[in-house]
Amino acid sequence: MPAPEPRIAERPWLLRVLVANPWQKVVSVFLAAGIWLYVQGEEVQEVRIAAQIAWNLPADLLPDEPLPTSASLTVSGPRSAIRRARKSSLRVEVDLSEQAAGEHEVDLASSANVGLPPQIQLVAIAPSAVRLSLDEVATSRVKIEPTTVGDPAEGWEVSTLTLDPRVVEVRGARTVISGLRDIVTRPIDLSGLAVSTTRPVELDLPRGVTLASDTVVSARIEVTSRVEERRFEDVPVYVWGDPSWRVSPPRISVLLQGPAVAVRSMGSEEVAAFVHLPDPPERDRYEAWLAEGAAVRVQVMHPGRDGVKVLSITPPSIVAERP
Repeated sequence: MPAPEPRIAERPWLLRVLVANPWQKVVSVFLAAGIWLYVQGEEVQEVRIAAQIAWNLPADLLPDEPLPTSASLTVSGPRSAIRRARKSSLRVEVDLSEQAAGEHEVDLASSANVGLPPQIQLVAIAPSAVRLSLDEVATSRVKIEPTTVGDPAEGWEVSTLTLDPRVVEVRGARTVISGLRDIVTRPIDLSGLAVSTTRPVELDLPRGVTLASDTVVSARIEVTSRVEERRFEDVPVYVWGDPSWRVSPPRISVLLQGPAVAVRSMGSEEVAAFVHLPDPPERDRYEAWLAEGAAVRVQVMHPGRDGVKVLSITPPSIVAERP
């Protein structure tokens, strides 16, 4: 059976080696870590970074289609420099200020000025080229048409929708502006609307078209309660001021019309009909009809305001007899 290896305590020379010069050992560890981090930071790598494109256009010309606003840069450089570049806002400047009207193809890889930090080299740019057409700047006054989405709250409807202003001035390339007569708004949401309101709206401008000035467009939306009809059955009939008179029939059917909110909120027990007789009555029997202002008439009482009216009663007349 092999003898067990001696412990450290039994090897005094090994213990002396481990504990000798402790500060030198600590410094050596930190130095090694620093060298490793430096090497990692200076390691060259190739990556893609997003950049904004800044177009410098002639003062009197515009493109007939929107130009790209961003590019993808493939760059190469030390890892530390790449890290700093990612945190900064890179810009690709394209100078077209000397170009004339017409078709052009711009080679971004060769003509663009890319502001890269030191130690970083541009490998490629995408898109590498852009085709564009420059045309004279034109302005025009166009009408705005509203676009809506959704429905108002139950029982409500839009009575009017007014835009302010209704006409705006737009700017763009002449080829685009020349055939433009009107523009539309982005969808105006009417969902659940139960009160009239005014709100700002955005315009859905065609490609290559902008507002000629900072104009804020608003929409005034007027909503009203939808008009509905509702029939009340088994409505009681009374003689106004003298309940001793007999009426036939004692109960009738009443058809009301008015704002949906008011008509729907009524309870059947809140509707009643009254026969108005001459004062004093000269006969023992009268036949009353639904007629405003008549000496003998039927009047239907309900909790609705002036917006609610009585369309008809069934049967159309009521007989009142003295007991």
